[in-house]
Amino acid sequence: MKYRIAAILCVLLSACAAQQQIILAKLGGDAVQRHKDLTECGYEAAKSVGGSSSAAAYNLSDAVVHDVMMRQRQEQLVNMCMQVRGYFYQPINQVYPD
Repeated sequence: MKYRIAAILCVLLSACAAQQQIILAKLGGDAVQRHKDLTECGYEAAKSVGGSSSAAAYNLSDAVVHDVMMRQRQEQLVNMCMQVRGYFYQPINQVYPD
């Protein structure tokens, strides 16, 4: 069981480390509006996914997997919300000035 959790964490960490740094950008957008939109999208995604802990219903390894899946779903919802608002991902070195 401990190895299963360790393997999941290693996969997640390596996936994060291998990605190029990117940022959400919008032509004609500024940092203040981006922060406002991200906050609103995050709030809506959190409401949609729910905030209850899974630790009571599952054993520890299942709770970790469930929580990771919920966070991934929340990130997907935020990304879709931001794309609907006109944002797109850009590598940090190619970001349009605010």
